[in-house]
Amino acid sequence: MATQARGLLIDTSALVAHFRGEVDLRDIVRRYGGVYVSAVTVYELEYGARRAGRTSDLAAFEEAFQLEVIPLGRVEAERAAALNAELAEQGRRIGDRDALIAATALSHHLDLVTRNVQEFRRVPNLPVVVPQTGATGGQEAVEGRRGQAQGRRGRRR
Repeated sequence: MATQARGLLIDTSALVAHFRGEVDLRDIVRRYGGVYVSAVTVYELEYGARRAGRTSDLAAFEEAFQLEVIPLGRVEAERAAALNAELAEQGRRIGDRDALIAATALSHHLDLVTRNVQEFRRVPNLPVVVPQTGATGGQEAVEGRRGQAQGRRGRRR
């Protein structure tokens, strides 16, 4: 089971899926003390908006979830480099931006909600929350320290 976290880091894939109506993050978000995004997620959202001809998507996400942005600093960058070097030695390397997001979650003791399970399940000790498909919310799979999915419904313990 996921370790107690002070909050939740939301990955780009989960935010986009929420606004497309593919998942509903509201019930998951309500169970956490703080809701955050990495500066890397801000980059991904803004880049995607501009590529699609929109000025920005960030304001809509911030309003919906009262998000706080965690800046990317030296601690997160060093942890991401060490993490991805370790994974590369095992033939399990993840993308650079995903390594930075994972390192942000680990450095700040946050659970990570994502739809990008293939990448993030490779990261040791990263509690990954996977929202269930469909706009029903309320249930998700949590992959904890050993990478084993466990169903959860209701409040955080």
